[in-house]
Amino acid sequence: MQTSQSILSTQRHLEQERDEALKALSESESRFRALTEFSPLGIYQTDCAGNYSYSNSRWQEIFWLPEDTTSRADWNRIIHPDDRESVLEEWQRSIQISAEITLDFRILNPADESRHIRILSRPMITGEQKAVGFVAVAEDITTRKQTEEKLQQMLEEAADSHARVQLQALLLKKQNEDLEFAQAKAEVANKSKSEFLANMSHEIRTPLTAILGFADILSDSCDGDLSVEETRDCIDTIKRNGEHLLSLINDILDISKIEAGKLFVENITVNPVSIVNEVIELMQVKAQANRVNLKVRLIAPLPPSIKSDPLRLRQILVNIVGNAIKFTENGHVTVRVERDALEPATLVFSVIDDGIGMSDEQMTRLFLAFEQADTSTTRKFGGSGLGLRISQRLAEMLNGSITVQSELGAGSVFTLILNGEAQKKEPRKSPVVFSELIDSSTGGKEPVNSLQGVRVLLAEDNPDNPGNQPVVALCLRMVGAEVSVVNDGAMDH
Repeated sequence: MQTSQSILSTQRHLEQERDEALKALSESESRFRALTEFSPLGIYQTDCAGNYSYSNSRWQEIFWLPEDTTSRADWNRIIHPDDRESVLEEWQRSIQISAEITLDFRILNPADESRHIRILSRPMITGEQKAVGFVAVAEDITTRKQTEEKLQQMLEEAADSHARVQLQALLLKKQNEDLEFAQAKAEVANKSKSEFLANMSHEIRTPLTAILGFADILSDSCDGDLSVEETRDCIDTIKRNGEHLLSLINDILDISKIEAGKLFVENITVNPVSIVNEVIELMQVKAQANRVNLKVRLIAPLPPSIKSDPLRLRQILVNIVGNAIKFTENGHVTVRVERDALEPATLVFSVIDDGIGMSDEQMTRLFLAFEQADTSTTRKFGGSGLGLRISQRLAEMLNGSITVQSELGAGSVFTLILNGEAQKKEPRKSPVVFSELIDSSTGGKEPVNSLQGVRVLLAEDNPDNPGNQPVVALCLRMVGAEVSVVNDGAMDH
């Protein structure tokens, strides 16, 4: 009997413990469900194959899935197409190796709106170290992502703004530097032009004073107070200063035409050796006056003719040779002519002197308009300071160039390189220049009667230049022409 009572007691005790365990389990399950239901995170559980066995309401809210969803296919189809392949591969890998994974991906809601999701999944391992499923939490991080993207955009915009500010600062600095350079350049140009005008006023007044002074002397001595020799000296002085004044004016006009693009060159057949000989003959008197030994060196073979502008080629050579003579006292000036070793069609004219030479700094200003290598040379030697600038531009127009080598105190070498190829320009008709009608066979001393028997009607309609009529008429008669002079072109006499 006691045994039966003992068994019944034990049974009641076991039933009580079972009821208490069931109650505790129910309370635990209720607490678990309460925790999961009120959790801000989506919670779910799957088996080892990845099929759902539990998900809380937040999970269902995040993924818009019905409560009875158990298949992975329902969940997979809402993953964004661009992320689906990588998410499924990572999920499959975690199932195979029972690994913990964290996934960041996008899903599409029923309205095809993109949401950013983060999932942390861990395997459930038994005491035998066997995975029996997975439990995971999911979080909607769309707001966080949008905030991060906005912050990143703000940072990039701030960086861009900073970069733009820096760029604007650099541009402003560059503009200021350009402005300062332009201002300095303008100041230098104004200073150069002011010095040029001051120099020209002196250069022009000096010959004009001599011309007017000696003209007054001649005018006052009409009664024969001056001897023939004194009269000739006055006339020579007037002529020399007039030529100097004309040279200055020609330089000013030439540079003005060149800078304005109004000066054109010819392209005709010329004999370079003849032009060099003419230049040597022309400059010989100046060389003798300056006690300079002027000579020419022709290096064969030289072409008998080239295509160029004889007037402008002569002008370049006269300027270079004249400068060499001017800056060389009791020395030598050699004009060397040769073909270029690599380009047979190219002629090289070198003017070599052992004069005062130039420094590197002086050579940087050598070909600038309105400047000489040194302003002190203007005062000592005179000149417009335009000759080399004009010569350089003329050389370029003749398809050539001018270079210079010099050493202070040791002389200079000016080199004119002239391409002998015909230029693509139609030659223009040149006016007759009476001062060039000289017979080279007579040494340039006797006029040629090349207009013998020619009748010329000379019409001068400029009332400001009445002196041109007798001068031109006299020149024409000296070369054999029969001249009739009228004040205009009207045929009323």
